[in-house]
Amino acid sequence: MFNKDKKTQPENETVENKDLDNLVEEVKAGEDVSTEEQKEPTCEEKLKDMEDSYLRLQAEFANYKRRTAEDQLKMADKTTAAVITSALPFFDALELSMKHFPEDLKDNNWAQGVLGLDKQVKDFQKKYKMTKGSSLGETLDPAKHEALMQGEGEKDTVIEVFEESYFVGDTCIRPAKVKVAA
Repeated sequence: MFNKDKKTQPENETVENKDLDNLVEEVKAGEDVSTEEQKEPTCEEKLKDMEDSYLRLQAEFANYKRRTAEDQLKMADKTTAAVITSALPFFDALELSMKHFPEDLKDNNWAQGVLGLDKQVKDFQKKYKMTKGSSLGETLDPAKHEALMQGEGEKDTVIEVFEESYFVGDTCIRPAKVKVAA
């Protein structure tokens, strides 16, 4: 029994060695073919690749500069809007006091100072492209209106304004507080 294994063992080895030799030859033949297909890039091809890389890099840098500038403008707009928003209660109080300004005090020096302050506020609002909304009679727009109450009238129409909206450019920095018809 032991002898039979010895006799079969060398035969198996020779079969396996033949298969291995064939595989090695196939791989070598495959490598030879692939090395023949590969060729060294010429100087012109290298130059063209380098020019393409340079142009791509230039475009990426230009896009980076543009995005950075846009981000800076957006940040400046947000900061401006935040500062203006914090001043809105002052603007509202001044406007309310100007509505109730007594006619007989127009010549008073103190009253003239208040009128000057009102003019400065209006100039400030103009400088920063601030506008006040006019919501009465408009259709309810959640981007511009905050509905606090409902009343009688044409559906979804603003019927009373408690506090008006403010815009900087086209951006609403404070929605109007309104009563809406149900």
